[in-house]
Formats: sequence, C-alpha cells, structure tokens
Amino acid sequence: WSDLAVMASGASVWQHPSFLRGMENLLTDLLAEPAMAEFLLDRFTDFYVAYFDRMLAAARGRIDILRIADDLGTQTGLLFGPEMFATFIAPRLKRLIEMAHRHGVKVMFHSCGSIVPFIEQLIELGVDILDPLQVSAVNMEPQMLKDRFGSRLCLHGSIDTQHLLPKGTPDEVAATVRRMCRILGRDGGFILAPCHVLQVDVSTANVLALYDTGFACTSC
Repeated sequence: WSDLAVMASGASVWQHPSFLRGMENLLTDLLAEPAMAEFLLDRFTDFYVAYFDRMLAAARGRIDILRIADDLGTQTGLLFGPEMFATFIAPRLKRLIEMAHRHGVKVMFHSCGSIVPFIEQLIELGVDILDPLQVSAVNMEPQMLKDRFGSRLCLHGSIDTQHLLPKGTPDEVAATVRRMCRILGRDGGFILAPCHVLQVDVSTANVLALYDTGFACTSC
C-alpha cells in the first residue's frame, strides 16, 4: 500500500477518560476536583504515548498518520472554554503530537462539533490534519475554515452525515462534493471524506455519488 497513506488510530486524552468517568462527572471534575481530572487524563495519556511510540517504532516508517480522537464540541459550541483546554487538554495532546512527529508521522485530530475557538491552539500544538469538519455545526462554515486555517492545516471531511448523506439524493450529494472540492480543495490541503462514519441509513447510491464525484474532482 505504498501509494496510500496508512493511519494508526485510537489515541485519546479526553474522550476515552470521559467514557470511564462519565462525561458529566469529568466535566464537573475540571472545576471541583481538578487533581482527579488530571490524574485520570494522565493515565490515559501515558498509556497512549507509550503504546503508539512502540507501534510507530516497530512499523519503521510504514505508518504515515496518527489519529487522535477527542470530541471537544457540541452542535452549537464548546464543551468547555479555551482556558480549560489550555490547562487540561493541550499539554497532553502536545505529548502525543511530539511523539508522533519524532517518528516522522503526521497527526490527524478528530473532534466533532463547533470547535473554531480551539483550532488556532490545535495548530500551535502541531496538529497537521483537522477532522471531520462537521459543517452542520454552528460556525463551521467551509469558506471561513479554508480562509482562516487552510494555509496552515490540512482539512479532512466536510460531507454531512446527519442530513445530506442519509436523506439527500445522489445529485445533491454530487453537487455538495463538487462545492466542497472547489472551496476546500483550492490550492490543495483537503482530503474529501464524510463528516463521520457512514451509518446504515446511507444508501449505496449516495456512497457511490460521494466517491465517484470525488475521484472526478481534479481540484481534490
């Protein structure tokens, strides 16, 4: 598969701790029990840094991308503010990102939702690819994302899995793919993909419309 990018996935410093502790409890810990939150986040971070360090070393250059998945937003805004991000999330993400870069591996960071206030910090931390560009979330407007961040960050995703793919027609899917390639693919730095995992409510016709149109878009 030397002509394709190979990605290792599964790293997390926030989302996986929230599964163990419970989202409401962990959010409360950030304010009421910060030592508890830091302890839990560190345990997961320590594990994933060591785990993927061994994996990337063993792969000897065959892995191109490390994907970190930590949903930090909702449909309308952030789970917590930039100060909480800087205190609890950024230092731990930095450890994972620096480890990956030492192996010559690019970092894809996944977060659904409306996360524009975090993107600048993610770039500063060294994130190379931002996924999934949930364009149906508030303020995640493709043209704005390209104009503000596209010269410093590869953008991945953008094809809506909430409404367009399950409910739209193949022609509507194809038109959206062409529009996203035109906007986000300008001057490169765009990987066309669904906004999230394709679910069983997406028809085969719409899947084919997505990928056949994408392959035909020279701007992609």
